[in-house]
Parts: sequence; structure tokens; C-alpha cells
Amino acid sequence: MLTAILNSIYRELIRASLSGAKITGERYHALYVDDALDARDAFSDAEVEGVAQWWDNSFYNRIADERTSTRCVIGQRLREDDLPGHLLERDGLSMWEWLCIPQLWDQESEDTRRTTGLGWTDPRTYVRPAEGQPAPQPLERPPPVPY
Repeated sequence: MLTAILNSIYRELIRASLSGAKITGERYHALYVDDALDARDAFSDAEVEGVAQWWDNSFYNRIADERTSTRCVIGQRLREDDLPGHLLERDGLSMWEWLCIPQLWDQESEDTRRTTGLGWTDPRTYVRPAEGQPAPQPLERPPPVPY
């Protein structure tokens, strides 16, 4: 549904797609991938490898102009060799702007926020503990929801 809406609005400018979807023959000014690997598939080496091969062999080169087109990958990290891990291993940080937003912010000793090249800074505030007091503890992680 998202693909149909974006295509109808922007025609051939932007492409949002499910991983593994056929995308041959067209070129776009922006490519977006959100959660390329379903969390339930994270334990399958074949699924992880399939997503990486889809990116490398089908999706990655569907941009209209190497100088001005953009690629954006959004998703939670599920394992070291998931799509973000694959891209960082293959291309490094010279190619990608890495934006990591931890679910729990560990602020034990100092404000570790940084502003990315995109101009984004984590809006959560650092609370410096009073002299001799321990740092505030992060909230407890809720139990996982079964599938």
C-alpha cells in the first residue's frame, strides 16, 4: 500500500519497497527500506543472506543519479550481519550516516549525545547526578512479547 501511494504521488521519484520485491527496469531519486528483515526471520541465515543479496543485486543500483539520489535504510538491529551490518561492513561510515537511537539511554557518567551530519541530536536530556549521588537508572526493559 505504501509503495502504491508514494508512486502515485511522486511517480518515478521515490521508491519504498519490501525487501525481496521486484524492482528491475526503473530508476528513482530516493530509495527507502524500512525493517528489511522481519524480527522473526533474524534467526534464519538464509533470510539474512537473501536480504543482503536483494540489496546488492537488485535494489542498490536502482537510483537515477549517483551524485544526487539518496538511499535510506531504517530499522532495528537484529544481528551483526543484518542489512545495516552488511552495509557498514561493505561500505563503511564514509558512505553512510549512522543514526543510532538506543531504546534505553544509558547516562551513567556523561552526556554522550552527538549531532549527526544530518543535524539530528537525541532530544533526551542528560541529568547530571548531584555530587556523591549515583546516576539515574534506566527504566526496566519490559518483557518480550511472544509472537
